[in-house]
Amino acid sequence: MTLNLWGDLSDPKKARILQAALKVFAEKGYAEATTRAIAAQAGMANGLLFYHYKDKETLFLELAKHLRKVVVEQLSKMVSENSGFYERLAFLVEQKLGLCACYPEVYQFFLIQLRQFPDQYRKQGREIRSLTSLRQELWDDGIQSHRILLSALDGLVADLIERFYAGAVTAEQLIERGCAGAEEYIGFFRKLEQA
Repeated sequence: MTLNLWGDLSDPKKARILQAALKVFAEKGYAEATTRAIAAQAGMANGLLFYHYKDKETLFLELAKHLRKVVVEQLSKMVSENSGFYERLAFLVEQKLGLCACYPEVYQFFLIQLRQFPDQYRKQGREIRSLTSLRQELWDDGIQSHRILLSALDGLVADLIERFYAGAVTAEQLIERGCAGAEEYIGFFRKLEQA
């Protein structure tokens, strides 16, 4: 997964602030991050940060909006290549693991967003699932096996990511094992559906 995180920002000062905010929020979490630390990371005075963003929450939510846009655009470019239901599921697993492995600060930021601003995070998840047409297929079709499969894939991904952050697996192993596990689960559920 390759993301151009800051290329579409026309204001270089805002880009510097958002880059610094991502680093500080990912390292310290929302509660412990301060605007002073973000300004220092960006190499600017605290007042300049407040010129662009009125407070820490506004900055956090603007960063969340920006990162969501980048991730959704990336997925939208690639999702058409994965037309079937199971292919889209495998694709999303691979992308989630790739995001964690290649952009750990972005992944950590999304986890912080989930804890701190769950409503905005759920909205982001709905946008991504609707983009891939999975939301309707998973929840509106009434097929219980799809819900079980999604839970199994979530568990697989969570376990591997925990191992990655503990240093038990490398980034390459994270993606390789995750994709292999997802293929195995999906294959099992495909067989169930055909029986």
